[in-house]
Amino acid sequence: MNVAKGKFIKSGRRTLFMSARCQSSLAVMCLAVFFLAQAYVQTAVANTNITLGEKNILLLRPALNSVWGEYIFSVHNPTDVAQVATIGLLLPHEKTDFRANEGANDADLRLTADGEVVLEREYPAGTTVFSILFKSSASNGEAMLSFATKHDIADLVLMYENGLQVAPQSGEWQQASIPALPHKDYQTWQNAEAIRAGQSFALLVNAVPTDRQRLHLLALGFAVILVMLSVFGVVFRRPADDSYSAENRKGNI
Repeated sequence: MNVAKGKFIKSGRRTLFMSARCQSSLAVMCLAVFFLAQAYVQTAVANTNITLGEKNILLLRPALNSVWGEYIFSVHNPTDVAQVATIGLLLPHEKTDFRANEGANDADLRLTADGEVVLEREYPAGTTVFSILFKSSASNGEAMLSFATKHDIADLVLMYENGLQVAPQSGEWQQASIPALPHKDYQTWQNAEAIRAGQSFALLVNAVPTDRQRLHLLALGFAVILVMLSVFGVVFRRPADDSYSAENRKGNI
């Protein structure tokens, strides 16, 4: 693993089961198909004719005290018949939950003895795009996500929702502009150099929503309600017509 701290660098290079916030994943999947289909250079899966696209997408979204992610990749079967293979997935070591989203079922996922997740299934002829969801816990608004690649990745697109702060701990990442992928609500980056099988990298995620922030919002809302009640109390306690009250007082005298 490259122990030197990573960084983002500027570049013009082009290239959920957990919450309703994951409902956008299907749209992302549809737009990702074109991008992933461009992976003409692929990595072979051992003992099979199956290859893995070297273009991968990693999405990160904030949640309360956690980070939700989605790993999107493609698998190509060049034969005319379905083939069975086991593929290691690019999920963080710190994951606390995971499940299949598109292209696979939860029954196809297996947790190995060393804590890694693999996809074991029959792959149909042609190219299939898969999406795997995962969740990692955060503490005090911060989460470390460490990955160990199982195969060569020529292009890894990192997309994280606006509001999150992500700092790579190794390697260099370039700001990416990919027309096929939505980026209005996401920051989009891409690795500057190919990531080889067995290489590790880590991402430090900050600005994750916390319980403390929620308490602050509740306290602020309560304070606003108190101020509004005070204002309403002053308004309704004032005499409706000061001149009429004065006339009554004079008459009473």
